[in-house]
Parts: sequence; structure tokens; C-alpha cells
Amino acid sequence: MKVSSKKIYIDNISTLEARNILKKCIPISNKQKYIKYRNEKVRNILKKELSNKSINNLFNKFLKENIIECKDNIFYSTNKGLRFICAKGRTFKKSNASKKIKELIERVKKINQDDNFAYKVKKVVLFGSVLDENKDIIGDIDVGIDLSGKWGDNNKKTYEYYMKKSIIGTNKKIYGIDMYYPYTKCLKYLKNRSSMLSLHDYQNDKEIIEKNKFKVIFEER
Repeated sequence: MKVSSKKIYIDNISTLEARNILKKCIPISNKQKYIKYRNEKVRNILKKELSNKSINNLFNKFLKENIIECKDNIFYSTNKGLRFICAKGRTFKKSNASKKIKELIERVKKINQDDNFAYKVKKVVLFGSVLDENKDIIGDIDVGIDLSGKWGDNNKKTYEYYMKKSIIGTNKKIYGIDMYYPYTKCLKYLKNRSSMLSLHDYQNDKEIIEKNKFKVIFEER
């Protein structure tokens, strides 16, 4: 997903400004998939920057485009919203994508072979602008990742097994690690801090991914 200071989103607010506003109001956390803020708190954050009318128009568009949800007067970011928050303003030549994809597959194989990672990659799927033959410039490489626990899909059991495996036989103590740490550890390793890669949960976004052109580039045998 690409954002720009030149492309207007609504009410003279660019897509880049809209992204930054959403990022300010609904921050990302590894511990929660959906982050919430009450309507009045959002208004207090933005009242110095935008009029009430602009705030209403902007958030109504967010709601219409399924970037956020509103339940009981609380805003929740959706999967699409989290991708929008993480959207980059940079662009890349598509010719540079092949190397990044090859390196990603090597990291996938490493994860599947190394039991220091609690999850394995079952499938990797390319989709989005990287598959558009008419585009030479892209904003990122959209990749669907299907992760599965090596010792079952129960998050709690996978976490307990992983922590036991990691700590036994060492003097190390691990503080502040939540139940999703083994999962986020895999995703961070796969991304490898690459600004070109945009990783998506394949199971959560399967309907969106397979609605348009996609390509399976790795599948566990």
C-alpha cells in the first residue's frame, strides 16, 4: 500500500496525512491485534489540527473503506487499517523484487528447519502490484504468510512449550514476553527489517488475497 503527500484522500487531507492521523490515534502494539480508542479521545487528539467536520468526514471514510470499525463508540483498527498505518511513501523498481523474494524464501526454509522458532511456514503467496505486468514501480511487495505452530495450533500450548524449550538448561530469564512472542518472532525474522516487504496473515486475509491475482511461491510438502 502506497501513501503520498500529493494524493488527496478527503477534504484536502492527503493519503500521507490521513495515514499519520490514523497512526497518531490508533497506535500499533504487538500484544493486540485490534487497538481501540474512544471517539471523544480521538477528537481531543485532533481538535488542534482539524475541524469537527473534517474529523467526521475523515473517520466516516475510514469506516466506509473498512480501515476502522466502531463498536460502542470505540474505534478499532481492522487488518486493512493496520496495513494502512504501516504504509510506506517510498517506491521501488519491480526489478529489485526478485532478490528480496529469493532471500525471503531462504528465511522461510531456515524457520521450518530450526526448532528455535515455534512456528513453521506452510505457504507463501505473492499478490498485489508486484504481479501487475503493467507496473515497473511498486510501493512494496505484498506477501501472504501462512504460519502454523510446530507443536499444534493452540497459541497457549505453543507458547508454553517454546518458553520451556528456550529456558531449560540456561540461566537466562525472559521478562515482558507475551503469549504472541513466538509468532511475532517468526514474522520479524521473515521481514528482516525490509521496507520492501509487506507481510500479511494469509488465513486472516485469504478472501482478499485470492479475490484477485495471486501466486503461490512456497508450499510445505
